This record gives sequence, C-alpha cells and structure tokens, in this order.
Amino acid sequence: MGDKRKKVWQQGRIHVLRGEIPDCRDIEVDQGRMNETTATAFLFYKHPEYYQTVIIGDYCIGPLGVILNGVCAYILWICRKPLSAQKTLLFFVCGNNLLMCSYGLPFTAFDQQSPEVKQANFCTFHAFVYFLLQSYGLLVLLMVTLNRYFVVVRPTSKRFTFGGPKRTIIIALIGLFLLVIFFLPAALGIWGVLGHELSTGSCVLVSQEEGGDLSYNLLGSALAFGLPVTAMLLCYLHIYVVVRRQNRKVLQGNSFGTNKEQQRRKQELRLLTTTFGMIVLFIAAYLPYVLVISFPNLRKVVVLKGLSRILPGTHCLSDPVLCLLSQNTYRLKLKRMVHCGKEIERDDGSSVTAQATH
Repeated sequence: MGDKRKKVWQQGRIHVLRGEIPDCRDIEVDQGRMNETTATAFLFYKHPEYYQTVIIGDYCIGPLGVILNGVCAYILWICRKPLSAQKTLLFFVCGNNLLMCSYGLPFTAFDQQSPEVKQANFCTFHAFVYFLLQSYGLLVLLMVTLNRYFVVVRPTSKRFTFGGPKRTIIIALIGLFLLVIFFLPAALGIWGVLGHELSTGSCVLVSQEEGGDLSYNLLGSALAFGLPVTAMLLCYLHIYVVVRRQNRKVLQGNSFGTNKEQQRRKQELRLLTTTFGMIVLFIAAYLPYVLVISFPNLRKVVVLKGLSRILPGTHCLSDPVLCLLSQNTYRLKLKRMVHCGKEIERDDGSSVTAQATH
C-alpha cells in the first residue's frame, strides 16, 4: 500500500522536474486502483482464510453439536430423578447449545455465502438471537458455578441457594429476560448496532468503525464476558480451597463412614474439575472475540478475526462432553448406549450387563 503511494508521488515529482505536466487521468487511475485495493484489503469475506474458516467451521460444528448435546440431554433425562438444581441448569446448557447448533451456526454459515446483500430486519433479528444465545450460554455456566459454590461453601445456607428445580427455572428465565433487555437497544438502533457489518459481510454486533457504538460494545464485553468469567474463576478458586481442606480433615480422621466420605469428596472434586474445564474452554473460545471487539488495532488481523467468529461455537462441543464425564452415572449410561448387550465395568471395579434403553 505504501509502495503504491510512493510510486505515484515519485511519478508526479519526475514530471515536474522535467517541466512536464503529468496526465491527471493516469494519476487518477493509479489512485483509483489504490483506493480499490485499500477497500478490498479489509473486506474480510474476500480473504479465503477468513471465508473458508467461517463456512467450514460453522457447518461442521452445527451437526456435531446437535448430536453431542442431544445425547447429553437424553442421558440427563433418563437420570433426572431426583431432579436437582444442577441437573436443571445442565438441561439449560444443552438446550441453549441445541438452539445454537441447529439455528445460530448453520444460518451464520449460510448467511456468509451472500455477504453483500442482506434483508435489514431479518439480519438484525439473526444478530439479536445469535448474540443472545452466546451470552446466555455463559450466563448459565455462571449459574452452574454459583450452584456448586453454594453447595460446597455454604451447604446449610437458606439464602444463598438455587433451591429446587422450579426456583432454578425461574432464576434462569429471569437471567434470559435481563439479557433480552440488554440487547434490545442495539436491536432497535438506540444504543449500539446489531445488523450488517460490511467488512465481514455478516449479521453481528457492528464495530465502531462501521457505525457501531464503542461504549456499548465494551460494556457488553465487560458484562457478558468479563464479570461472569471473573466471578467463576474466583468461585472455583474458593471451592478448590474448601474441598482440599475438607479432604485433609477426612484423611486425618478415623471415624466410621470415612471411606464413604472420601468417595463423596472424590466425586465432588471430579465434578469441580470437569466444570472448571468447561469454563476454561469457554474462556479460550471467546478470548479472540473479546480482543477483536475491544482493541481496534487487532480488528484488521484476518486470522484473528476468523478465529473470533468460529471459536465461540466450539463450546457447544466441549460442554456436553465434560458434562457426561462429570459423574459416574452419566458415564455408565453412555457406556450402555455404546456397548449395548455387552458387559461393561463400573468405575468401582464391578461389572454390569448393558441393556438397550427404549
């Protein structure tokens, strides 16, 4: 880009030194080509590494995510009794991921195939639903974290608890309602813009350079990503300290029922580890997007821009896998589905005969 500007300037300077009048049409042609190149350089959908990453990634993650989350939801359903707050929240995780994989990601890939022509109202609607699902996925993970925190750190508290399934559903729906309220100003164009971003050819939260509002985008990154992630990390750090302390006390004791208590603490630590892994993968998936939306200098890096579009959807694959690995019961049911009619081994060393579930 700089070499072309320098070449045009040098050509004009040579003409002047020779006492000649340069042909303005030639200079205009060179400048027109230069402007065309400048505009095309930051139309991300014209770069194969961006376009192919978004198309292939969304089309692959969508169907695979439907299968994994469908299996996870089915196993949660057959293991639902007794229905707890934790299982209820995991149902919300699977449901949100199923909507993202069946609508959000496939339509994003389909929409990317016609980057220049958009139907304004539907583009705004899709951006609204897409970002609502993405933000709600993180909010539900925050609720899962808080539920584990209350159970482990404050097990006897009546105030700090999600209570039963009905109360948990109400809390989850209130969180969804608050997110809808937050995204409405951008959908209506009052504050921030949800719509067609020319540089990517996608229906997204528009950046400041293309008519969006930087303050809204930064606030959204802080509320929908920064605060939940910080809260989850602090909660899990405290949970880890409490569980380690309790395990140390159990190992030092010789009272009746110590083995049973050790098994319970081991299960709690395993559940803590898998859920924490879910959070870490979610952070890794969303970090490129947060960097792109928060720092203007990084928005023109084609590879980073492509990763910021495709990585957020990968949590739809990791969530059900970690969920099924979190408890012995879920793993046993999964083994029964895979090894129908065969003898399978429990984690405690005993074996059972797998039967097909109808």
